[in-house]
Amino acid sequence: MSFIKYATGQGQLVILKDGIFLVDGGAPTQKREGDRLEKIVGDVVLSWPLRPVDFNSLWAAHARENRQLLESQINLAAGEVIQKPLALVRESKLSSALDIDAKYVSLLKKILFDSGMYFTKIPDEGESPAIAKAHRRERYLNYLEGRLGAEPVEFNPEKLRNLVRNFIDIMRDRPLGQFGAVIGRKINQAVGVREGFFVSGGMGYELKSAPAGADEILHIGGKAYIISDLNFNLPDIDGAFKEYFSEFAEAEGIKRAADRAGEIDIGVDKREFGILISALKKGINRTTLDFDDWGITLNTDGMTVYLKVPEYALKDWLGSEQNCYLMPACKVAVKVYRDLQKTGEEVTPPFALGSTTNPFVSGQNICLGTARSNLNANLPLHLRIVKYISEGHKIITTGYSRTDNFTPSFKLSQLGKKFIRSEEDLREAGIPITNGVKL
Repeated sequence: MSFIKYATGQGQLVILKDGIFLVDGGAPTQKREGDRLEKIVGDVVLSWPLRPVDFNSLWAAHARENRQLLESQINLAAGEVIQKPLALVRESKLSSALDIDAKYVSLLKKILFDSGMYFTKIPDEGESPAIAKAHRRERYLNYLEGRLGAEPVEFNPEKLRNLVRNFIDIMRDRPLGQFGAVIGRKINQAVGVREGFFVSGGMGYELKSAPAGADEILHIGGKAYIISDLNFNLPDIDGAFKEYFSEFAEAEGIKRAADRAGEIDIGVDKREFGILISALKKGINRTTLDFDDWGITLNTDGMTVYLKVPEYALKDWLGSEQNCYLMPACKVAVKVYRDLQKTGEEVTPPFALGSTTNPFVSGQNICLGTARSNLNANLPLHLRIVKYISEGHKIITTGYSRTDNFTPSFKLSQLGKKFIRSEEDLREAGIPITNGVKL
């Protein structure tokens, strides 16, 4: 629900740093007291009372309107509250045993078990799509275990349950902030250096201190304002709902997790944990975990995730002879690192690891063209990694779209005859021509 739409649906609206007021749209009076809108009509002063907006009621209405989504978020938050201490235990045990930062362990875990699922080709063994999807993770773990091995792992479930209960008890004591404080910050930002603003008919007008003898005056909190002719785009106040939505769902999720504390499913995947230990040990010794289709290079400050691109061919659609040029195998990669300023993980734009010969690559830099805008997607880390690498792979193998105004670093015809292959030779070698658009 949009706050502005909700409020203006009730009538005209006044927004100040001190509060928000609705103009009572009923019959005017001649009372000249309290917060009010006054208009001089001839020799008569008409007055409309101003009603302060109850922010708690506003939040309650928003929660009712979005109850299904809110319920889903609460259940998700409850699950996260239960899993968070378990993840901390797993990662801290590995951190202590291998002398590795626990956050580094967490980062590798996301890449290995989540991103890697998208990069690894797993045969479906002729099953229906639904059955193949259900078995995919198990087969992926089989694949990882075959490549990396798995260390033996033992857990004491009751000790972990007690740990979760204690964690929930601590979290439950944390007070929930008030919605009024959240929307108050948004209002403060919206008003900025102005006195305030008036909303009528979907338009916003700046308020000014009232001069003597004005025909239309807003009296609020002992101050007088006039509505100027200066209008502007309505500010963003609705972000308060989204911000408080997450805070409220987390608080309710903690309560729900506490109710479930006696029935906690520890959910510790011993097999995944064993594979992760084995991967870390190998990574420490070899610095790179290389798989059939992709790999991870472990560095002290982060990780490089790469996708292998086998030999492919690009066709020169613009050349008079329309030759096909054999492109060497390469790797499309991103670097993943922890941003200390943002206290989270960041992913670089995709690049060619070790560089490659390609019209859309300059050194290691992949010239993404308008596809760079696709890197702004608000996705979880493991999907951001997949998305970024996919965008780099698409540009290298297919080029720009017909509507893209960018041009390649060089023309295919500049590569020379040693790169030219006939379409028949490419078919026999099983090398695809990957670009269907004109370069």
